[in-house]
Amino acid sequence: MRRGTAISWLPPTASPGSRPRNQERPMESTVASLVADYESGKISRRQLVHSLAVAAAAFALPSRAAAQPTTPVENPYANGFQTVGIDHISYSVKDYSQTSEFYADLMGFRLEPYADGSTQVRMHWGPPAPGLAGGSHTIARNADFSKTPAGQPTASVGHISYQIASWDTDKVEAELKRRGLEPRIDTGTAGRRPWASFHVKDPNGYDLQISGDVKPGDRLYKK
Repeated sequence: MRRGTAISWLPPTASPGSRPRNQERPMESTVASLVADYESGKISRRQLVHSLAVAAAAFALPSRAAAQPTTPVENPYANGFQTVGIDHISYSVKDYSQTSEFYADLMGFRLEPYADGSTQVRMHWGPPAPGLAGGSHTIARNADFSKTPAGQPTASVGHISYQIASWDTDKVEAELKRRGLEPRIDTGTAGRRPWASFHVKDPNGYDLQISGDVKPGDRLYKK
C-alpha cells in the first residue's frame, strides 16, 4: 500500500449508490480514519495492516451471527397463562353510586371514582396482586336497561366469589342477616379444603358469594 493511495471498501453484497454518498458506512468510516492516521504518520504500516485486519474481523461478526440458524424459543404460553389474581370484574348496574356504597360498606372496598366524571367507579380490595397494575378491583358502571327485551335478566354475571379473612360461619351469617340479606350456605365440592361460603343478592340481583377458610372450632369445620 503506498502513501496517498485512497481506499474504497464495500461489502461484496453492497452496491455503490445504495445509500446516500454523504452517509458513511461504519466500516468505511473506520478504514478512512485508519488511513488518515497512517498518512499523517500517527501509525506505522504494520499498525495499519493489523488494525485493518482487526476491524474487518469485528465487522464480519454480525453477518456471521445472522447466518447462524436460530433455536426456536419455547412458547411460555403453550400450556395456558398463569393467573395471579382477579384483575377486575365489570358490572352493568342501574345505579353505580348505590352499588359502590353497598360493596364499600359490606365488603370494605376502597372506592376510586373515574377522573373523567363518568357514571362508573372502581372498587379496590386487598393488596395489589403481583404483576397486576393497580391491583384487583371491580368496576360498577351505569347501563341503560330500557333496551333490554322484556323477560330477559339485566344481570349478566352468574356469580362472583370474594374470599374474606378470619372466617367465622356463625358471625358471618349473623352479620348478613343483620343487613337484611338472605344468606344461602354453600360448602363447595367434596374433597376441598375446609371452606365455606354464603350466597346473597346484591342491589342489582347479582349473586354475590362470600367465602373463607374454615378453622378448627367452626361449626362447619371438617378434618
